Amino acid sequence: MGMLDLEKLSRRFPVAVAIAFSLTFGAVSVIAKADKPNRENMKTRTGQSDVVDHGSIHSMGNGQMVAYGQGPNLVNLFGPPCSSPNFLKINMDSSMDLVDTASREPGTAIWNHTLSSGGKRILTFTEFIDAKVSAYFRTYNAKVGGVRFAIEPDQGGEFVACESPVGAWLLITKPGKEVFRYPTTLWTYHWIIPHGNCRIETDLDGTLLAKCLPGRGGFAVSGANDYPEGLLLAEQIAAEGPEGFLTRTRAFWKNFTKRRESLVVPTAGLEAIADGVATLIKAQQSEDGGVMAGHYYPLAYVRDQYGVAKGMLALGMVDEARMALEFRREKFKRFGNLQNAESMGGDFARHIHENDEVEQTGYIILQARDYFNQTQDNEFIKTLFPMLEWCWNSQLKHLAGGSLAFNGDETYVAGRFFPRSGLLHGSADSTLVFIESGKWLSGWAAENGLWEKNYVARQMEIIADTQKAWRRLFFDGDKVYANAPEREGFIDPPRFRHGVCESHCDWFGWTERTGNGRYQCPLCFSKQKLPSEIPGRMEVNSVSLLPTFIGSDILSREELTAVVEHILGQACENGHIPTIPGGQGCVGYDPGFLLFALSELNHPATEKTRQRLIGMIDDTGAWTEYYGEDDQFKKANCRCRPWESGINAAALLK
Repeated sequence: MGMLDLEKLSRRFPVAVAIAFSLTFGAVSVIAKADKPNRENMKTRTGQSDVVDHGSIHSMGNGQMVAYGQGPNLVNLFGPPCSSPNFLKINMDSSMDLVDTASREPGTAIWNHTLSSGGKRILTFTEFIDAKVSAYFRTYNAKVGGVRFAIEPDQGGEFVACESPVGAWLLITKPGKEVFRYPTTLWTYHWIIPHGNCRIETDLDGTLLAKCLPGRGGFAVSGANDYPEGLLLAEQIAAEGPEGFLTRTRAFWKNFTKRRESLVVPTAGLEAIADGVATLIKAQQSEDGGVMAGHYYPLAYVRDQYGVAKGMLALGMVDEARMALEFRREKFKRFGNLQNAESMGGDFARHIHENDEVEQTGYIILQARDYFNQTQDNEFIKTLFPMLEWCWNSQLKHLAGGSLAFNGDETYVAGRFFPRSGLLHGSADSTLVFIESGKWLSGWAAENGLWEKNYVARQMEIIADTQKAWRRLFFDGDKVYANAPEREGFIDPPRFRHGVCESHCDWFGWTERTGNGRYQCPLCFSKQKLPSEIPGRMEVNSVSLLPTFIGSDILSREELTAVVEHILGQACENGHIPTIPGGQGCVGYDPGFLLFALSELNHPATEKTRQRLIGMIDDTGAWTEYYGEDDQFKKANCRCRPWESGINAAALLK
């Protein structure tokens, strides 16, 4: 998902108050002064001690609008559609020292909060996004006054007082505002609509202040891309109040959870975790099927959605897994190709990374394979075939010296575990995904008469040769190497590629290869050339554990055992296993990958690994993008992640 500038992001998403959350581990309270947050004192309460939490984030959504809360604050509001700028943020404002105790209603993405001071309840509120329309609601019951919510535009602009609905305010966002890195083409209108004893006024800087007078009240934020449609919705909300919207939203989530749970076998002790992950994924899925990659990334990424789909199928979200495949199919129909990430609810953003025709193209085929294996819906898979065939042919073009290159948005590349200067090396990940996707597609296409016998035989011969090459290039007794530098000797490196400048200058776009073999943006290219950098063979534990995750038998049971023992031997005293042997920190799905392998082997370390994985859940029931030493959450981390949460939940439920 592109490079993550930790310092910039840590300033962009401040925590204004601590959150206390209860899964099945007991309610807890963490105190932080509302206007002076103490991130270092926020800790998870999921059975793992001394793990610092830098601000859990929870998601709410309905396919049109997605909101991300952090304690009593709202740090992001996207939509409509889901791929949009972050339109506004909401921060609690009070002179009191307050504790926010938050809990999610089981089976829903509806959150209930209690604000207290000195052990006394000051105010309770419920927040949710309606099941059908683009509207976020916050309804409260206040014992006393003294609490306000500051509502501030995130994209500039100002609130305008409305004649109708009375007391409401309008925010207009023009086309051109950025969605991640891409300008939106849509006009968007948001109304802030008070109800009950809530009064909204403006501060000197134009911020709206929602004053919570004693008694019941609250406000809604509704949105639309069409002004007449949006105004009619705002007037409906003002006339009807929040109660009916909350009732139908509870009914929607109840039906979703009932449908999901009817398709899976309950796993004792994991019901709360499964429920939490299922709702966070559902809340972040667009109505056209794409899934948000998290609160920093309002786009639908191919690789992420393979892990999400694994989780969906394990959690009984079969309809949602089908929608995710339909999302790619429709993009392919419109463009004739697929990119690393695409916008949801429109086609204005196509996020192109280095080598987009490898790895992720194989994952799309494997996503179809997994869906077919669970549903046996052959007719649906046939509708995907033109896309799947393109995905296969795209990979074939990059096969050189027995391997394929790296995709530039691989999580361990974006996290700087593996250097971008090695992207043209052979990739164990990309090559293994190529092998397994080709095996299934060739067999399925042959059975359905879509590929001729001779063509299938040629593909299987290529796959068999590549499988031999994979073992020769990447496997060494108890190790799997992530890269094969010798691939560069079989190719003519491209002069230009689209992606990240190796100078780490925050450029994303076209880069050019220097005489030293490095790719730099036009600005850096004309200044100082980077020195040559030729990475040697590297181990990346995420790569070593991939075979079991994607259902590959490329390693025998004995070989897999040796690889797993080698990885377990890298564990720190506290159980943390870094992504790079001898390094620090890991990507958030590594422990899930390890659990897949251990479960396959019925290994004695399986239960300890399960407990470690459970201990890495944050206060909202989610896993995050990156973890540091001691398995603590990294600062400015992308939280509430469907990809890591889907993978890790699937591993626990295996």
